[in-house]
Amino acid sequence: MVDSKSLEARDEFEVFRHRTYLNWASLSPAPARAIRAVTQMASQAASFRTGSVDPVWHPLSNQLREEAGKLINAPAEEIAVCGSSTTQGIQLAFDAIRPAKGDNIVTCDMEFPSSGAELRKWKAGGTEIRIARSSGGSFTPDDVIELIDGRTKAVVLSSVSWVNGFRPDVETISRAAHEKGSYVVLDSVQHMGAMEFDTRKLRPDFAAAGGQKWLTSPFGAALLYVSRRAIEELEPPHYSLNNSPEPEEGWNSYFARRDKTGFEEFASVPAARKMEYGGWLNHVGMVALKESIALINSVGSSNVQRRIRDLSRVLREELEGMKFNVISPADEKSSSSITTFEAGGAEASMKTVNRLFEKGIDVSCRGGSGIGGVRVSVHHMNNEDDILRLTTALRELKAA
Repeated sequence: MVDSKSLEARDEFEVFRHRTYLNWASLSPAPARAIRAVTQMASQAASFRTGSVDPVWHPLSNQLREEAGKLINAPAEEIAVCGSSTTQGIQLAFDAIRPAKGDNIVTCDMEFPSSGAELRKWKAGGTEIRIARSSGGSFTPDDVIELIDGRTKAVVLSSVSWVNGFRPDVETISRAAHEKGSYVVLDSVQHMGAMEFDTRKLRPDFAAAGGQKWLTSPFGAALLYVSRRAIEELEPPHYSLNNSPEPEEGWNSYFARRDKTGFEEFASVPAARKMEYGGWLNHVGMVALKESIALINSVGSSNVQRRIRDLSRVLREELEGMKFNVISPADEKSSSSITTFEAGGAEASMKTVNRLFEKGIDVSCRGGSGIGGVRVSVHHMNNEDDILRLTTALRELKAA
């Protein structure tokens, strides 16, 4: 049965009026409420009707942190707004952790290429990179844990794999990593907004997610969860007024003072905000992301996950009925919102994706670590008719 709130949410997305959109793991269309918020902000930027926009825009970062906290079961103080993307959040995490020569970082071979690029930087400085090898698109907790030792500075993993949607046992891996004193860094862009994400259960030290996928806000803002442990133990990667506490007299009075030199020392704020930097944040991105997350929260993470599982089950049954090899996990513990199936090799899969696009159906072609195929990503706003249009088109392509 479709949740009425998911039906209401579907009306927020114009894309459904002219496309069968099943590509949320790639890039998300924005809901109408986010567009309205951005339009209003643009109007404020043009008019300055109330004078400076600072009093109007400044509270947005806290509002976004509070809304994000509801989504991932974390206090607002443990959430940073980390710029434009997941990658930027992961980079900030490692710039704070600062692995040194002789340390090691543990990861796996199923990570997104941006994570690999970041780790190459630390490898060049003498940090050892230890890579757990997957088999058939999955790996066990022991595959990762056996690589962790007392010199492991961090373990970095995707909490949902970008190619086939595999969801590793992060809870078990986090426990083992923390026992060795390691930090846990998660790429959670394919997780937050689609599957339930509970920071108190998964226990990451950092978890980054750009807004442009399952959080449905492609306006260049991202979240970075930072654990209380990391807040207390690590120094900010960059020092700036943005991650410093406001002076007692307020910023305007401080800026007016003639006795300052620009070299005063500020303590960083004792919150995830210490990972933020610069002066102004991306307020346009923040207001859009806040509205998009609020829409997800209005449905509820458990309801979103349940709806996605129901639709994904229908999709898998249809695909298997057509004799496609579905390479995404089937069990509830390891599956997610991504369903990837083989449609021949990479060239054939890409051809299938392009032909579906011509029919008004959006999916992706993804591969890596020995697996790949056509990736279908279903959100809770989708319905059974979307699945039927996809599978009908696939039958037509097979018959052609």
